[in-house]
Amino acid sequence: MLARVPLDIVHLVIRHAVDRDAYDEDWPAYQQRLAQLCLICRFFRDAVQPLLWTTLRVRTLEQFHKVAGREGRNRHLVKHVEEFRGGPELTEERMDDAMIYLRHYLPSLQAISLSAFGLHEMGLERFLRFDNLRSLSLHKYNRLHPMPAGSILPSLETLSLARTAALLSTFCNILRPECTPRLRHLALTLVSVDDTFRRFPPPPDLSRLRVVQVEGCSRAPSLYHLINFEQGTLVSFAWSTTSLTLGRALDTLGRKPDFLHLNELPEYTASRPAPPAYTELDDHVKYFLRAGILEQVKAVFLPSKLVNTDPFNDSTWRGAFLSLLRACRDNEIPIILYNADRDLSGELSTALMRHIERMDDSV
Repeated sequence: MLARVPLDIVHLVIRHAVDRDAYDEDWPAYQQRLAQLCLICRFFRDAVQPLLWTTLRVRTLEQFHKVAGREGRNRHLVKHVEEFRGGPELTEERMDDAMIYLRHYLPSLQAISLSAFGLHEMGLERFLRFDNLRSLSLHKYNRLHPMPAGSILPSLETLSLARTAALLSTFCNILRPECTPRLRHLALTLVSVDDTFRRFPPPPDLSRLRVVQVEGCSRAPSLYHLINFEQGTLVSFAWSTTSLTLGRALDTLGRKPDFLHLNELPEYTASRPAPPAYTELDDHVKYFLRAGILEQVKAVFLPSKLVNTDPFNDSTWRGAFLSLLRACRDNEIPIILYNADRDLSGELSTALMRHIERMDDSV
């Protein structure tokens, strides 16, 4: 009976299941559950296999070789991969250039997320051969090498750079419309800028950006003083309760953010005094109130683990959190709980993007 269902209908049903359940369980368990559908019949196998291989996640390059097959035995399967996530590898494991193998085995890639994967330095020109690349995320690279003059990433819409260093000119060039004409979403997290030569390039035109997520602006003042986010660009300011330069970071940003995004909190242990990550929240809330930021933000994003009320045993934490809630209530600011396990730290927040989509739909 199932074999008589049109294949395109089977495909739609399975894709709906993928979209609905992708974040409801661990990735290995999720893949194993989908893989069992391949045993039902040939029609289900033909429908499931491309979806099963749409996303490939490995921690090391050695794991990638095992999946792809040393001699390309699984090339008929990995050709379906559209999103690749690699790393983080240990320092002693980062001995080989991973991009050579990605270009060879994964020609259909549309999204690449690398966290300490492959060599310690990354050349942006390595992504030029991915004609359909729409999303690029690079984390924990000692140096980003510039792309050759005239290079273009024609389809890139989302760019996330975190804990990565580069020349000021390299950051500016990749943000220019000539290099990334379709760029709409940008996340910059604790990036480091080398401006030793004090040769400031012309600022890039960022008017095409719709959403920007920033953290640690004070670590790259020359970059944020040079670039300018248009008023039509929605800016989300991510911060951690351990941040010591919160005011300086916002001053460096040069404008008040549209959203506040509190990063995931460390584990709370009731048997010990509350760590600074909890007690310092009070200073941050006072700063947001004093600077008038909580009077104009469109939403505040908080980690869903706050449903655990153990930290409320600490009076300082309790007072700071209640002050934040009162400020949101008084200014009619929505509070959105997000799943911190869903996104890699430093990547554009999934909860933020969904909220903005709802905002656009309501207009």
